[in-house]
Amino acid sequence: MHQVEVDGVPVVWQHAPGPLRASLLFRVGRRDETFVTGGITHLVEHLAMGALGRTHLDCNATVELGVTSFTATGREDAVVEFLARICAALSDLPTDRLATEASVVRAENSVVDHPAIAILLACRYGARGVGLAGFDEPALSALTAGQVRAHAGRYFVRGNAALTLTGPPPAALNLPLPDGGQQSLLPGTPLPLPRPTWSDHPLDGVALGMTGPDVEALATGARILRNRLEDDLRHHRGLAYDIGWGSHLIRPDQAHIALHLDPRTPDVPTVARASVQALRALAEAGPTEEDLAHDLSGFSEFVADERTIPDALDAYAADLLAGRPPLTAAQRLHAREQVTGDQVRAAVQEAVGSLQLLVHEQADLDAVAEGVHLVREPRSVIAPVTGRTLRRRLFSDAPRGSSLTIGDQGLTLQADGVTTTVRFADLVGVARHPEGFYCVTGVDGLSIPVDAADWKDGEAAVALLRRHAPDHFWFDSESD
Repeated sequence: MHQVEVDGVPVVWQHAPGPLRASLLFRVGRRDETFVTGGITHLVEHLAMGALGRTHLDCNATVELGVTSFTATGREDAVVEFLARICAALSDLPTDRLATEASVVRAENSVVDHPAIAILLACRYGARGVGLAGFDEPALSALTAGQVRAHAGRYFVRGNAALTLTGPPPAALNLPLPDGGQQSLLPGTPLPLPRPTWSDHPLDGVALGMTGPDVEALATGARILRNRLEDDLRHHRGLAYDIGWGSHLIRPDQAHIALHLDPRTPDVPTVARASVQALRALAEAGPTEEDLAHDLSGFSEFVADERTIPDALDAYAADLLAGRPPLTAAQRLHAREQVTGDQVRAAVQEAVGSLQLLVHEQADLDAVAEGVHLVREPRSVIAPVTGRTLRRRLFSDAPRGSSLTIGDQGLTLQADGVTTTVRFADLVGVARHPEGFYCVTGVDGLSIPVDAADWKDGEAAVALLRRHAPDHFWFDSESD
């Protein structure tokens, strides 16, 4: 693997079979947006790709949690032209197509990761940073040309970019990106919820999430756990088909590890119990020599496969942009060869304390609770506000017996035996609905509808909201 610099952009390259493949990466993704500006990175990507017009070149672009990439494969001259035109478009976005591309992005309805992993991140981190992976983009069509250009001017710049190539840089390579510096990876801040816990959510099957040091031992443990679950739940008992795992960098020294399984709803309690038991067994006894040997052989085969060179190049560039020491494929393999069973056991033991188990909401929840021996996660740990309590009007859409407490700290709704609080310090968005009411959303993703017509002196609640919610949190609700 080689590293040079072109036009101020680090270029990482290695010979690989086939035509030239190039990937221009930027350290920006869903985690760098807000609840209100959700989808803005995707809009920049669409506007830049749209500027290319019709092409026969094999090219694409993707927005992930923390990286956006523009990729092309083909003749050297065509790839060079693609990169130059993408850079030019990012320097001067064709925002006259903003409304059209916003509509396309909404229709695409893409996600930055597997849905189960996205929900795990949302439940742990809320509607900010990495947690935004699990939230919709509520104000996409309201984003302005000025906002989109400002986002591009901050993130899609030479100091925040890296290029990978499956061959040496062509002599004609040109990367005319605007000037700008590298954007640091902001650490994810978890919600103040207890761990380890379990809860039900609208996801298919079962998902487990943990956090721990970003070390090879923890990743090795996750792969071994995944293999054990596949042996047991797929091959032996036939209770699941897809058993996957993923890892995300939360900060340069911490990773979030996730596993997801797809049992039928009646089998969710059994699969949840077996998954937690397998995790605890690995944390207690560690992996066997057979586990370690099988994992290492698979890792070795992956590194030896020339088809994985582009993936290794992109991983190196992504690490470079994230501010953590980048490793070549050979260095990753060497690091894996040094991992011991005791290191895996210790890493998994530490991660188990942060366990978050999610199960399908229509499963037998009593059976889940009895089988996993985990505490049920509370709906919210945000304390109710104090202040003036408004009572429901006689003719109201609010549930009977409900009340709304308003104060300078925020709002607390009590309805149907459930207490929901949104504090102004934790506000992420206020949606204006065409029907005349407002929906106030807090960092934990929970929302409170505020309709003056529902409450006696409800105008006071609306006035309080307007007084305390800054302008940048407000947006017009979009109807699907």
